[in-house]
Amino acid sequence: MSNWLPWLQRAERFVRSTSELAGQWGMQINIDPPLEPAEADRLDRVLPHGLPVVLRGYYVTASANAHCCFHWSPDEPRLAAMSEILPHQYSIYAGPKICAAAKLEEEQHGLIAWAEVFDDYGGFGPVTAQTLRESVPLIPIANGDQLVLHVKANPENPPVIYVSHEIDMETESPLIPVSDSVEEFMREWERLGYIGPEIWLLYPFIEDSPTRRLDSGSPRALQWRSFLRGLHLSLEG
Repeated sequence: MSNWLPWLQRAERFVRSTSELAGQWGMQINIDPPLEPAEADRLDRVLPHGLPVVLRGYYVTASANAHCCFHWSPDEPRLAAMSEILPHQYSIYAGPKICAAAKLEEEQHGLIAWAEVFDDYGGFGPVTAQTLRESVPLIPIANGDQLVLHVKANPENPPVIYVSHEIDMETESPLIPVSDSVEEFMREWERLGYIGPEIWLLYPFIEDSPTRRLDSGSPRALQWRSFLRGLHLSLEG
């Protein structure tokens, strides 16, 4: 996608449509102007992997820094309905918060430092470290996890991987494939109402799919989309 502004505008419209939800909720909407091409060029020069085409497109056509997020704790009737789809979830949060262009260098250095930590582990540690060195941040998660673009695998349209810090690396990989391309991720995530992207909110829509990737057409996802539509939210797709 060469112009990400319509995507971001739809995300803002969706988040604003949550203002009538029953229960406790809050939202944050902050959309900066697009990034100047000269600054995008500078990032492309200084970042270890350059500035991925898709991130450059997002920054220069949509926003250099955009947060369109909401959190919601449903009232009892809607909580009961939500629990049938997402058991053990008493609240949700959602919305795009792509890594700000001004934070990209800092987050990139953080990935490299994190890779050095994984080097010291056995099991899945070394392969995780290598993947982190081959990746660019997409969405930093508040708890320290990362959603990254594995640019080494496909520089033009890289796959999206979730990196968790709460995994026993002797038995389980911290690398959780989310989508085979970033454009696929943005499309499927939009159709799911931008849920998360913390892995405990994304994973139900990954494990339910035969592809084991984020899938807005899986049985659980179709239930979720029907639930969101029933709340009269501005859901695309």
